[in-house]
Amino acid sequence: RGLSINMSQSLDDLSLDVPDEVLRVYVVQKARELTRDKTITIPALAWGGLGTKEEAAAMARVGAIFSKYRLQYWAFDVYEMIRKLFFTSLLFFILPDTAAQQGIGFLVLNLSLLIAVHIRPYTKDWLNVMLIFSSFVQALTLMYGIMVSLESNSGFLSTSPGVWALFIALNVAVPFFPLVWIVFNYSVARRYLYKGWDQLVVWFTNMDN
Repeated sequence: RGLSINMSQSLDDLSLDVPDEVLRVYVVQKARELTRDKTITIPALAWGGLGTKEEAAAMARVGAIFSKYRLQYWAFDVYEMIRKLFFTSLLFFILPDTAAQQGIGFLVLNLSLLIAVHIRPYTKDWLNVMLIFSSFVQALTLMYGIMVSLESNSGFLSTSPGVWALFIALNVAVPFFPLVWIVFNYSVARRYLYKGWDQLVVWFTNMDN
């Protein structure tokens, strides 16, 4: 709107007759700077359907699609659908049966992992951690597939049962991750787990003696 303000000024330096709109812009910009510098912490804002009638109607109709995301990333599910479409369909037609096709897939997976780590789109932290974990497992699994395809059939990666078991365990762990996260972040369960671990260590120590 053509408003300008010197952001190097402190709040005390501003004129008393500054327009409300200019003051609002100043406060918002300062809050963003302090948030980026981690000087202050603002909790993630979620959709609640308690605002306008349009928001309440959208929540009632399609809220399940975007309500789990932070306000500024409400369209993240569209990005996720495009990413899945790319890996399930589009990638098949890009340089088929070549190492370049695998390399492109690996590059896109790593970009997806970087995006997940950087923006953390969900309002719930455990959902963000699950997104990062699942993206990491996908990238690691594709990297394993690339290495297997590049070595001979008698190579270590192709024949080692331990490597197979590791990657199978990682992929199986993805759907069970929420349960593991809840267990390790629930204070009572975590206390009992730590206590049980200490007792197990003491038991093994006594066995050695």
